[in-house]
Amino acid sequence: MDTAVWRRVKSIASLALEQPEAERDAYIRAACAGEEALRREVQSLVRSTVKAAHHFETPATIGAYIALAVDARVGPYRVVRELGSGGMGSVFLAERNDGEFEQRVAIKVVRDGGLGGAFLAQRFREERRILASLDHPHIARLLDGGTTADGLPYVAMEYVEGSPLDSFCRTRRLGLRERLAIFRDVCAAVHYAHQRLVIHRDIKAANILVTADGVPKLLDFGIAKLLAPGLSASEQAVTMYRVMTPESASPEQLKGEPITIAADGYALGVLLFRLLTGRSPYGEALASEADLVRAVCETTPEPPSAVVRRGLGDDNSIDTIPADLDVIVMKALRKEPERRYGSVEQLSGDIARFLDGRPVLAARDTVRYRAGKFVRRHRVAMSAVLALAIALVAGIAATLWQAHVARRERARAEQEFAAVRSLANGVLGELYDSVARLQGSMGAREILLRRASEYLDTLTTVVGDNIDLRRETANGYIRLAKIQGATGLENFGDTASARRNFLKAAALLQPVAGLGRGDPRDRTTLADVVLQLSDLEPDRQARWADLQRAQTLIESLPADTDSRQREEMLLWFDVANYFVDVKDYERTKAAAEKEVRAAEALFRAAPDSLTASSNLSICYKHLGAVLRELHSPAEALVLVEKAMALDKARVAREPARAIWRLQLSFAVASIAEIRLDEGNLGSALEGYGQAVELRQAAVAAEPNDVFASESLARGYGSMAKVLTRMGRVSEGIDWRARRIAVYRDRLSAHPERDSAWREYASAISDATDATLDALESLPSTAAVRAQGTRRVREMLDSLTALSARWTSEHRPGTNPVLSDQLARSLDRLQRLSGGQ
Repeated sequence: MDTAVWRRVKSIASLALEQPEAERDAYIRAACAGEEALRREVQSLVRSTVKAAHHFETPATIGAYIALAVDARVGPYRVVRELGSGGMGSVFLAERNDGEFEQRVAIKVVRDGGLGGAFLAQRFREERRILASLDHPHIARLLDGGTTADGLPYVAMEYVEGSPLDSFCRTRRLGLRERLAIFRDVCAAVHYAHQRLVIHRDIKAANILVTADGVPKLLDFGIAKLLAPGLSASEQAVTMYRVMTPESASPEQLKGEPITIAADGYALGVLLFRLLTGRSPYGEALASEADLVRAVCETTPEPPSAVVRRGLGDDNSIDTIPADLDVIVMKALRKEPERRYGSVEQLSGDIARFLDGRPVLAARDTVRYRAGKFVRRHRVAMSAVLALAIALVAGIAATLWQAHVARRERARAEQEFAAVRSLANGVLGELYDSVARLQGSMGAREILLRRASEYLDTLTTVVGDNIDLRRETANGYIRLAKIQGATGLENFGDTASARRNFLKAAALLQPVAGLGRGDPRDRTTLADVVLQLSDLEPDRQARWADLQRAQTLIESLPADTDSRQREEMLLWFDVANYFVDVKDYERTKAAAEKEVRAAEALFRAAPDSLTASSNLSICYKHLGAVLRELHSPAEALVLVEKAMALDKARVAREPARAIWRLQLSFAVASIAEIRLDEGNLGSALEGYGQAVELRQAAVAAEPNDVFASESLARGYGSMAKVLTRMGRVSEGIDWRARRIAVYRDRLSAHPERDSAWREYASAISDATDATLDALESLPSTAAVRAQGTRRVREMLDSLTALSARWTSEHRPGTNPVLSDQLARSLDRLQRLSGGQ
């Protein structure tokens, strides 16, 4: 049997076993949707499983009910009462009041016992891992986790005191616009999860609680799954236990087919149908669950407006439902995943267009499509009506003329769309590449990419199922994001915009990549985007989750290919940086060695490639820096000298490229670091001076390149460090002032960026502390001390002024100047001045 078929057989059989025995056959027929060979295999597997089950004393059911008494302790929490019980365990309201915190939480404890214990524990660990990676105002937050005194795993989550979404709409008697506004908040939460490659898979009104203030919170990621390639259908469906809700489950879920973000889009369509009509798209009185499964897989529901007109809605329904909402709902509910909205963001966007009175983008089902489906279902009957159809031809002449006009208008629209697409590709392709080769062209490139972003946003609204257009648009966003703020590249330092555009690219690629199918190039691009997002992620836990997702994508690529080796190189580079941040240098070394091996393989395959040379040079320096931290300077020096030889060769081939001179400066500075570790201060100072000259030339060539200016600022700091160690305190202060000036200029150019404020404040604080350390610990003349204290006072005055400016401009967020640190520095300065 084909592997894919066997996966479907296992998945459908596992769900069928949970049905009452009398309903199993009907369920299997519905799930197999007319595929007789599949149905026979499923029935055979079910019979074999039932027969084998008689050999076990313990039935294959979920474990024992969890009972926790009031006032029972779960970690630092005290149980108040039970909130509910579900397929994975029980949920309790608990309080924490231990002197550290006072808060109310919802504690979920996993079930134990039975044959399902291991499965449920695994699903519970998966839920905890998924929740830890999600931080969104409309998703209930994970607060804590651990095990009970009986060894049962638990998670403590934000306690949401509210009503299920449909009940909230009913009790508050919300109108159409209010319901749609809350629904869009839910869409934003689901889209956020999708951007982090997480599918919820059980979206329904009961899993969305709305607070008294009207804020919806998405709950219960208990059957959610990370959207990773290579997952089998039986892994993506729920095996052994029914924990999803058949009404909101998509047809592909019920059939055991691979699950994508389109499944959540379908569930949102069901939810929107219920918010509009007060009932399920498939009615509320079906005879059995098997009938419901058959209806979901085979029956096209009536539009919401038709249900309301026929009086089939309940007292919570909207009296009049506009036609555009019918179109939106029916697109979300299409049986074929590829014919639904490409993303939840597109669904939400169409609702926004409806609310604004603009045309929606959802395409109505065409007559041709519906007719084709009908003909395939009724081939024999269609032969009988063919003669009648011929007799009616004369009566549709006027309709044909109208169709001709419509085609002409469509052709004109297609021409306009093709022009926008061609313009976007031209700006992002040949024109951009030509300008990029010019020295000092970053300003011009920014203008080109900003204009191209307008075209990209236009294309994003209509990409639909067009895979080629998705690729083009995603690649455009990637290019734009890289020059805005990609780590280690020429960029403008606008990391917030870079992150937004990387996320747009990921959303476009996710429906066609990361599913274990399709073109490996799409998974390669998506892996690259996820790695870029990890570089821009400030939260360490979320950053590690991004790295794991990227690794899963990369491992699905064909082995021993250049694209896989390149992505492995990038992955291990980022993993090594992660371990540097946590100061685990042994694991850093292991990751850096893997990165070097991948880079060497790429260079061997293309020794004339400047890109391959650059990547190998970077990896050599990276591993060399780790070896320095591990006190192996001789090994580090060998690697850095190899890197320098590669850097010099690139500068010789393209002397006008600022980035090559910048990379050469890093090799020179790395050797200076080694000399400084050896105590050879003169050699270190000379090396740092050469590195600074190279970086000054790079900044002069590309004054808008934030990566170059940051590198120059680091060079100024290195000069200050070695001069101070040599006892030349005044000169050290001068070099620190140059470093501060770099960040002051950046704040002047971009006062709208919070990062620019923080970097400027940090530069002043670092210089203040270093100067005070030198004045307190190193011998110096009275004149030097007087000059030093004066300069420190000036720097602290600048910090105070910066803090006041932040407050006066009423900027949101945390003040970049830490008041405690400022107070400590002022106290140190006062003591130092008093001792003169």
